[in-house]
Amino acid sequence: MHRIGLGADAYESRFEGVYGSAASFFASERLNKTLSFNENYYVSLHSTNPASTSVVTASENLNRRLNLTEFATRGNGQWSLNYGGGLHWDWTDVNLGYSTNFIPLAAGGGRFEQSMDVNGHINVGRLQFGISTYVQPNGKLLYAYEIKSFYFHPLSSGKLSSPSMGASMEFPNFVVVGHVTQEGTGKPVADTPVLVGDETVYTDDTGAFSLHVTRKHAYKIHLVLDHQIDSQYFEQVSGPAEIVAGTEKAPGEAEFVVRIDPQRTSSTPKGGIMIVNPGVTLHSNR
Repeated sequence: MHRIGLGADAYESRFEGVYGSAASFFASERLNKTLSFNENYYVSLHSTNPASTSVVTASENLNRRLNLTEFATRGNGQWSLNYGGGLHWDWTDVNLGYSTNFIPLAAGGGRFEQSMDVNGHINVGRLQFGISTYVQPNGKLLYAYEIKSFYFHPLSSGKLSSPSMGASMEFPNFVVVGHVTQEGTGKPVADTPVLVGDETVYTDDTGAFSLHVTRKHAYKIHLVLDHQIDSQYFEQVSGPAEIVAGTEKAPGEAEFVVRIDPQRTSSTPKGGIMIVNPGVTLHSNR
């Protein structure tokens, strides 16, 4: 309903004679482009000692690289305050937050527990190092570590040659950049989805977008204008259909001009249905 979303979830678990059930209710409100709130209420339905938990989350995007999150939790009659956030860069992404999970195998019946949620990756050359957390059905928190490596292997007689370090190389770093502005005024249009090949990137508050790709290649590019952007519908006036990725010093550039679609904007009802994930998801497109 405009910028407010309402919803509910039901949980049920059966495992080796152990039964658990619970429900949660949430409301979400986006105050502006950078600040949003989530209010969640969790309650156990099948437990020898049912308890409810309330969580209020405030999330603010300081810029397209950094966001901060504040978690206010009420449980057992007391409030607690925690902080988290996310940092997203070309070579790394780190997210720290708190998630409330249903623990179906907890003693005395299923219940909700809040735990720290950590995930991140660091790219070093062709290696990627990652860490993340997982909550088991019994409530135990696990940490997972991963290391990935990427290789190119040349073709020989139509078949892949055997892997060898001599055949490996680092991924090149090519870039696509651009702007989306409004016809006549030159005003930047933020939060506009731009589809580059199979990747989607969003414009920032200045109407700019950038995306790193792995090949110096001609990519199909277009704006995704099938939904409202800042409570209005837009239609494209001009812009390329393809773009060739360039280097950091000379990136491939695409300029798009849009205008308000008066027919769709005027026919759009002021109220609508919006489905919002009750959890807090921190992400970024490069």
